[in-house]
Amino acid sequence: MAKQLSKSFLRTRPLDPLGLKASPATRADTTLAELPYRGLLNFRINADTHKAHVDFLSATLSIKLPLTPNTAHQSDTARCLWLGPDEWLIVNSVETGDAMVRTLIAELGEDPEKVHYSAKDVSQNYQTIRLEGPHARAVLSKLTPLDIDSSVFTAGQCAQTILAKSSVILDVIDDEKNHPTFEITVRRSFAIYVWQRLADAGLEYGLSISSI
Repeated sequence: MAKQLSKSFLRTRPLDPLGLKASPATRADTTLAELPYRGLLNFRINADTHKAHVDFLSATLSIKLPLTPNTAHQSDTARCLWLGPDEWLIVNSVETGDAMVRTLIAELGEDPEKVHYSAKDVSQNYQTIRLEGPHARAVLSKLTPLDIDSSVFTAGQCAQTILAKSSVILDVIDDEKNHPTFEITVRRSFAIYVWQRLADAGLEYGLSISSI
């Protein structure tokens, strides 16, 4: 007789095997942190064909979909990243990914013949790592071919790129007073590898681990 599956699932974090512990800030004050679970939604729609729907959804989700390539918009609880001409990643600190999917289905319906769109909960697919401090750009420059100089890649911009041979989404959260904050979203299976490469690249700058 098959065992009945539990309705509750244990949510694991991909970096748990490392046993990360916060360390005191060092002279450089450049830090690396594992961000807690957040709702992630991959959303695709033709913004030109369905402009009215996009405007309505922006109001419903309380986040505007950026239409300028490689930019991000921020609200009180969510952030939306441009991934392509018809693709966005919505990051929500309050709602789960499946809750956002239900909201979209409620507004757009389930018939793809009426409104062509795709909404997928990808919350469990990724881990986000935060790197911040005066030497953050120097650390990243060792690992990515992307031009991340502050003159071309600054707050409010994002990009899909390669970091330490892994595909990531790199998002510039803040760049105030030469103290940039980056969020690196990577697939779960590469999270430990990317974390270790970042930690290694930051050794010469006294990189420390912080807790969020």
